[in-house]
Amino acid sequence: MTLERTIEDIDKVVLHAKLDPEDLMPQSQVLHFDSNPLDLTQLRLVEMEPTLAEGLIQGQILTFRGQDQDSLVLCTQDQTFDVKEAETSNSLLIMDRLEFPRPTALTEVKPRHVAQSSVLGVFHRYLELKPCQPRLKRLFDHMKQSPLASSSDLTSGSSLSQLLKCIQCSENELIQALAQVPTVQLEGRWFYLEPDFRMKLLMYFTNYVEMNAWDWDNVVREDILEMLTTFEPRNLLEQIFDYYFDSPGSKPGAFKMNRAKVARFHGEYLLESGSAFALADFQKMWQQSVPECLTTELTLLQDISLVDRESAPPLIKIFRERDLPENVQERLAILFREKEKWTVEEMTPFVEKLTSAKLNVNALLTKYARASKINGVKYFGAKHGK
Repeated sequence: MTLERTIEDIDKVVLHAKLDPEDLMPQSQVLHFDSNPLDLTQLRLVEMEPTLAEGLIQGQILTFRGQDQDSLVLCTQDQTFDVKEAETSNSLLIMDRLEFPRPTALTEVKPRHVAQSSVLGVFHRYLELKPCQPRLKRLFDHMKQSPLASSSDLTSGSSLSQLLKCIQCSENELIQALAQVPTVQLEGRWFYLEPDFRMKLLMYFTNYVEMNAWDWDNVVREDILEMLTTFEPRNLLEQIFDYYFDSPGSKPGAFKMNRAKVARFHGEYLLESGSAFALADFQKMWQQSVPECLTTELTLLQDISLVDRESAPPLIKIFRERDLPENVQERLAILFREKEKWTVEEMTPFVEKLTSAKLNVNALLTKYARASKINGVKYFGAKHGK
């Protein structure tokens, strides 16, 4: 049985410490190690920012996500955190109760008293959280396994809950990612659009606008959807229209075509049709494939293509950032195998998503690559390369 300390016992300790009891708050807390401690194998301590902790207190749901081979992440509704185990030389105590005095306690006149608390467990390890980018590579790999090639076959696809079980990101980040790739939502499931089918759907819109000599900056949504529903389901056509005509025009119910999105898809579609192209030939074919009102620029393809200007003639090929590993060193190893030296501008589209608030592209490359200058231009290469 644990003996409880009295005020007299506490005064002896205070005097041995050469302290004046009058300078202390009236309440003393005595800690005892409980004879029936908690099973610490069933508990983990997590250090988190006050705003995150407050959200948890208010009922916000936090979810750990990851498969057996993954490093763990913790997700809120709209943010993803990398989870790492940390060790401390301090003892972190789990208490059954702990009282905190009010700021006015020192000035209050109250009789001295003792509060008894039990220590239910001691930790020297805890989990720390660091904000990180959503890990989306598996999303694209998963969605491309069963692409939608026809609106008459909806047997594939994945629900949002199914995707959240295998993708390491928050729900809002997942929805944003789905909006950035060629996906549509039909009958409660998400589908990746097979490139030929996506091009077919886009051409419905562009051909109809050209056939009627409409203004590309004032395409009336309801009019064009009404005409095209004889070819495909309206729900599917609405999502394609909203993706490529995404800003209001000057007329009621009219929208502007996003020229960059349309030109980019045509360029990506061409790149997918071959292993590599002579750069000049590709640029000519690309310009000829888009509506006359569009101007094609290589900057639109900077994160999905690789240009080799050292070859004769210069070449361009498909090379997607989203297909690269999410590990920094693995990604850089692939990039430096493809090309020995890169400028910061060339490298940025392929590493920008690996940066953080404290580590920009230049700092990341300085840390993991080797800098050199050629004719006054700064390049980065493999850290242990030639």
